[in-house]
Amino acid sequence: MSLIIRTSAIGLSMILRSGLLLLISGIVYNSHSAADAAAFFQILYLQATAIAFLSASGFFRVQSIDTDEGLTEYLAATALLIPPSALLPVLVAFLVPEYTARLPELAIAWIGAIATALAAPVSGIVLKRRGPLAAFLPACIAALLAMVVLIAAGSGELHTLAPYLALCGFQVITVLLLLLQIRTILATTLRRLAHLGSGMPFPHLQETSAVGALNVLSMLLVFGIRQLWVQKAGADIGAAVLLTLRISDSVLQLTHMVMAGHQMATRLIRSHWSLLAQVGSVCVSILLILLLGQLTITPTIPVIVFAVLAQIALDVSRIPWSFGFLYQMKQFHLLRYAVFTLCQPAIGFTVAIWPILQGRPEGLLIFLAISVASGAIISTLQGRRSRENSA
Repeated sequence: MSLIIRTSAIGLSMILRSGLLLLISGIVYNSHSAADAAAFFQILYLQATAIAFLSASGFFRVQSIDTDEGLTEYLAATALLIPPSALLPVLVAFLVPEYTARLPELAIAWIGAIATALAAPVSGIVLKRRGPLAAFLPACIAALLAMVVLIAAGSGELHTLAPYLALCGFQVITVLLLLLQIRTILATTLRRLAHLGSGMPFPHLQETSAVGALNVLSMLLVFGIRQLWVQKAGADIGAAVLLTLRISDSVLQLTHMVMAGHQMATRLIRSHWSLLAQVGSVCVSILLILLLGQLTITPTIPVIVFAVLAQIALDVSRIPWSFGFLYQMKQFHLLRYAVFTLCQPAIGFTVAIWPILQGRPEGLLIFLAISVASGAIISTLQGRRSRENSA
C-alpha cells in the first residue's frame, strides 16, 4: 500500500512537471527558431549538470541518513557548493561561442538549478518524515501555477526569456514550499553555515563535492557530444531529437524516484541473465534506430516522427538498464561510482563516433543506447565481483 501511495504521489508530481515541461517545450519548439530551440534544450541539460554537481543525487543519498545532524551536515555541504557552481554558466558563456550572447538564459537556468538541487535532498527528508504527499505536493502546486501563468500569457507574444523564467519560477516555488516543512533542520543548517569556524562538514562536503565533480565531468562530456552532433546533424533534427529526449528524461526521472530503495533494481542488475538481456535489448534498440534514421535520410518520414519513434526504440533498453544508477546509489562506493559514471560517455562516444561525426540523425541516440548499456554492464560486473569477494 505504501508503494502504491508513494507511486501515485510521485506520479502526479511528475505528470504535472512533465506537463509543464511539455508546455514550455512546445512553446519554444513552435515559436523559436530551430537554433534557439536547440539552445534551449542544451541549456536545460546544462542546468541538469549544475543540479548534479550541487545535489550529488541528494534525493537518493538522504535515504540512508537517519540523524538530524547528518541531514544538517548534508544540506550545509550542498549550500557550500553553490558559489563554485556559478563558474559553470560563466565558463560556458565565454568558452562556447554559441552561448556568449545567452548569459541571461544561463543565469536564470543556474538560479533554477540551485533551487532544484536544494529541493532534491529536502524532498527526500520530507518523504521520510511526513510521507509522499507532503514531499511531492509542493511541486504539483508550483507546476500548476506556472502552467496557469503561461496559458494566460499565451494569447500575447512571449518574451524570449519567458520559458526560462517560467521554469525557474516553478523550481524556486517548489523548494520554498518544501523548506517550510523542515524549518527546524533549516534553522540548524543556517546556524551551522553562519558558524563555519567551529567546524566544516568535511565528510559530507568531501563526498558531495566528489560525486558532484564526477557527475559534472560526465555530463559535460555528454553536453559536448550533444553539441557536436547538433552542429553536424543540423538545428532542425537537433531540436526535434532534444525535445523528445527531454520528455524521455522526465519519464526516466519518475521511474528512478518510484524505484529508489526498491529491491527490484538490485535484483534486475544482479540476475544471472542480466548481461545477456542488456546486450540483447540494446542491439534491438540500435537496429530500430538505424532503420528509422535511414528512413529519415531518404526522406520517408518527417523529422519529428523520427524523433518520437527513435526515442521510443531507445527507451526499450534505456529505461530498464538505467537501474544501474539506482544500484550504484544503493551500493555506493566512490571508486566504483567513478568508473560507472565516466566510462559511460567514453564507451558510448567510442562506439558512436562515426554516425555522430557524419551528422546522422541516429548518431546521438546510438551514443545514448551504448552509454546506458555499458553503465548497466559495469554495475552488473561490479556487483558480481563484490559478491565473489564477500563469499
